[in-house]
Amino acid sequence: MNALLVSSSAPNNLWGEALLTTCFLQNRIAHKKTGLSPYELSKGYKPNLKYLRVWGCLAKVMLPDTKKRKMGSKTSNCLFIGYAEHSAAYRFLVLKSDMIKCDTIMETKNAKFFEDIFPLRSSASSNTISNLEQLVETYSESTSKNLRRSKRHRTQKSFGDDFYTYLIKDDPLNFSKAISSSDANLWEQAIRIEIDSIKKNNTWTLVDLPKGENPIGCKWIVKRKYNPNGFID
Repeated sequence: MNALLVSSSAPNNLWGEALLTTCFLQNRIAHKKTGLSPYELSKGYKPNLKYLRVWGCLAKVMLPDTKKRKMGSKTSNCLFIGYAEHSAAYRFLVLKSDMIKCDTIMETKNAKFFEDIFPLRSSASSNTISNLEQLVETYSESTSKNLRRSKRHRTQKSFGDDFYTYLIKDDPLNFSKAISSSDANLWEQAIRIEIDSIKKNNTWTLVDLPKGENPIGCKWIVKRKYNPNGFID
């Protein structure tokens, strides 16, 4: 993990992405005694190593069709930061784009890699990517604000099965975290509205539990819902 960060001159706040990539690579390295990798032992066949790319390198990522314009660039300058967990896509951090926010993480397969160019290295020329230092500083500030319970909200947009964008902000993982967060009053209000709706629509019929049976467990899933204008509903 440390080698990936140092060799690419990536900021330390990308350590999580570097750690996931390290685990991804280690699972595909054959053991010197058995000659088999953990991936091969688990799946029963050898992994495709042609899929691997150099971590921290520059990538030109194609914009989704909804973001393309007749005039202007059709790609975004991105930093390759790993592999998607549930698909064969790659993960990228946007460094420069006319259509996508610069601190956005994307998952897509539609990209061209420049594995000999590391845009975050201090020696990178302005001809490769302009204003890199400013963009890295912006990303670092946004991450530190999240640690201070920033009120910036997370949004998710889908442009197809192989392309997703995320802003760096997660919803609470459970009910307890929601009611103890800075937005606790808003979560409580939303929960009351949901319970009233359930009662009004007669969603459930309360009956006595049959002898010897166990009730089905349940839990709250808290997630921000957005209006078409991008504001939280």
